[in-house]
Amino acid sequence: MVYPVIRNVAFEDLEEFFKQIRAEYRNQRAFVMYVDSRDDTHDDLKLLEVLYRIVTQHVHGRVAREAPKKSSTLENIVNKLNCKNFGQCYGIVPEMFASNKWISTGKTLIIGYDVCHPDPQSKYERRLGMTPCQPSVLGISFNGAACAETFVGDYSYQAPRREQVTGVILEERMAWILKLFCANRNGTLPELVIITRDGVSEGQFKMVRL
Repeated sequence: MVYPVIRNVAFEDLEEFFKQIRAEYRNQRAFVMYVDSRDDTHDDLKLLEVLYRIVTQHVHGRVAREAPKKSSTLENIVNKLNCKNFGQCYGIVPEMFASNKWISTGKTLIIGYDVCHPDPQSKYERRLGMTPCQPSVLGISFNGAACAETFVGDYSYQAPRREQVTGVILEERMAWILKLFCANRNGTLPELVIITRDGVSEGQFKMVRL
């Protein structure tokens, strides 16, 4: 068991703190739970998470103070902490008729993905014919962890406001998914692959299938 290290780090010193962690735990997994009462910390913390590849969890001071009195709030914090450290919070017990078909057998791969678009351009930007600068984001999740019921995921950026996923990105992600699935299933490929695609209207079916 590794006990947590508790430090008092001011918001202004956060990036330097992340640099120290990355240097100290160069080849190890690190996790930072940051508790403060500022209203603008979250975005900065998530930026540092991406820059330094350190998983983070932000808990607002108000929520931390309420947690001992609200079991649901405390449960939510603990569940997120568990998930962010690759734990599994819940398990599903299927009905008898589905017990040999449930994903816990490790033979089925379920992939879900969606594309999130930035806000529309302003009238001024459209009038000037400016090219959108904020990318669309592909989010993808699949049950490729050591536990067959645990879903892991990742994201990629692509051209703005494009619903169809860029071919190169999709190929790279699928190769990564199958490689990880095989590594956690003793080198075995899935017998069944189920892909769910969210946020697509009927008029876009043909386009996203290309």
